[in-house]
Amino acid sequence: MPPVARLEALAGALSDAGILEDAPDQVDERLVGLLWQRLETRRGSAEFEEAVKRSREVGLDATTLSYLTGETETQQLRVESTSRSLERLYDQVGRKAGAALHDKLWRRIRQDGDVDGDTARLYVIATLGDANTQRALNSEATQLFDDWMAEHEDAIDALGDDERREVDELREHADEPSKTRIALPDSIRARRDNRSVDWPHHLYVDQNELYPERLNEWERDAIEAELAHPESLICWLRNRPRGRGSLAIPYTKSSGETAPMYPDFLVFRRADQDRIAVDILDPHGLHLEDAPAKARAFAEYAMKHGTAFGRILMIVYDREQNRRVTLDLRRSEIRNQVRTVTTTAHLQSLFDLAGEG
Repeated sequence: MPPVARLEALAGALSDAGILEDAPDQVDERLVGLLWQRLETRRGSAEFEEAVKRSREVGLDATTLSYLTGETETQQLRVESTSRSLERLYDQVGRKAGAALHDKLWRRIRQDGDVDGDTARLYVIATLGDANTQRALNSEATQLFDDWMAEHEDAIDALGDDERREVDELREHADEPSKTRIALPDSIRARRDNRSVDWPHHLYVDQNELYPERLNEWERDAIEAELAHPESLICWLRNRPRGRGSLAIPYTKSSGETAPMYPDFLVFRRADQDRIAVDILDPHGLHLEDAPAKARAFAEYAMKHGTAFGRILMIVYDREQNRRVTLDLRRSEIRNQVRTVTTTAHLQSLFDLAGEG
């Protein structure tokens, strides 16, 4: 979602919720102010005048056909824009900018009184068509979005589910991953069927203190290992994909696209008498195509945020050889090895590094 459109949607949500009622006006003031400053800085320069001149003209391809030889010749021509073609170009840069900024800047220019309507449109086109200005606009919109999300985080958390979900979806449309607070819901849905197992000590339980869940072999091994230490275990949480209550770690797919990965479990245990530690456990198999990319991302996350957790365990299973290894990414010597993983074979070599678990 383009940064300006995302900011405009957030402003509407904050205003409707009564958190920041003048948010839309603040967006206009900040973004139109930036565009006006860019225009004033560039106006009168040779580069700006050239941009205005180009906007006054329309490029045409003129093709001539010789009836004698049947040959054609094409020439590129530039002719003066009509009011209609100028209007189309004006609307085009407006759609690219978003939030009707082209109209708002046009009105700001017209307030000067010494610029006619068509000239004001040319100024708008030359301003919004400038790549550096577009980057500055996106940067400003992203910064204001992030500032508001941080400033009003508590008020957003207090919203009803539907309103909070609307804001969360905007956060997920960011160009770059950003930190956010995990807000666990009061209750969740879980399905009990002939393939599920009732597990104790989950954060969410039914009237019998049990939680039904289907776990594969390596997930079951990981949870059973934690349940074997009741003296320290408080509870565990299945980290379901998506949702405000889920921990997401960004990783880069082979296509270059950034996507979220969701470690399987969070474990809460008594670190000492006055402190609760939160551990991340992520068991997964070598046979998965994205295993190396996710392993690297997991290690990067541990490097940046490791001090917030007790253990960060990547449990790697080699299905073909029926073996596993547990790597604690809080340990720098192991984490640094995982950060360099590029292939499944490279990831497999970590069995020798840490020993079988």
